[in-house]
Amino acid sequence: MKGISTVCRLLTIIPCMLCTGAQASAMPHMVQQTSISDPYAVAVEAQQHYDAGMEAVATDPERAHALFAKSAELYQLLADVPIANGELNYNLGNAWIQAGDSGKAIAALLDAQLLLPGDARVAASLTHARALVESGSSTSHSTAPLDRAAAWWSWLSPSARGFTAAGMWTALWLVVAYGVWTRWNARLPWRTVITSLAFTAAVVTGTCVADAVRTTLHPPGVITSETTVARKGNGEGFAPAFSEPLKRGMEFTLIEARPQWVHVRLPDGQSAWVRSGDAHIAGAWDTDRTASSL
Repeated sequence: MKGISTVCRLLTIIPCMLCTGAQASAMPHMVQQTSISDPYAVAVEAQQHYDAGMEAVATDPERAHALFAKSAELYQLLADVPIANGELNYNLGNAWIQAGDSGKAIAALLDAQLLLPGDARVAASLTHARALVESGSSTSHSTAPLDRAAAWWSWLSPSARGFTAAGMWTALWLVVAYGVWTRWNARLPWRTVITSLAFTAAVVTGTCVADAVRTTLHPPGVITSETTVARKGNGEGFAPAFSEPLKRGMEFTLIEARPQWVHVRLPDGQSAWVRSGDAHIAGAWDTDRTASSL
């Protein structure tokens, strides 16, 4: 059973990894940091180290930690290739959790959340990773207007809202079609039914659009270095923005990105600049990997 489970997990990763060469050639602006001749072998070895680590957790924690760290490094090799794969980032996040790096774990799982919206496994792992961060470091809320608005509908997953919106629009047009077919002679409260369906469909669709705009204009991110000095401007010559450095696992939303620096908004509403090498922006499949070369 264990072997079958491992194969199933790998099958979700390998097809995308085999397309890496073709996709990378179609995106010449990306920087190839890693050249992997056999991604399948790397994925298999990464999963084997992870499984071995899980077996050693109870009997040899030190060896388990080393195995998880090796698994995370191998998964990271695959993730550093310019390609988006939700299952890969999910596995990477779990490997970093077990290896003890909550910052990199949150970074991988934020990517997985964008690629696998509404996935309960990703949500659970992300909650676990955030719980490992020192109190006050990980975000609990945001003061950005769109983020505050999203709190009203975040209890329903994006995929569920998408299906709901599609169902409402379908029902609306079926009612209209039925009304036209019967020449509106059927004894139904046409105006009430149509107005209710249209309003519900528009509201639910609006939440989906708002989420898309929010993650596109101001995507989430996380500090991945152990400590990083946040500054008042995009350069080492600017004074520190705060009396203490930001800690690994501190989440934020992106305001602006410039060469080697990103302007971020923290959970308490304050903003600052941090080096791009000390942070990860969710969904920036190539931005955060090429920023250091700019």
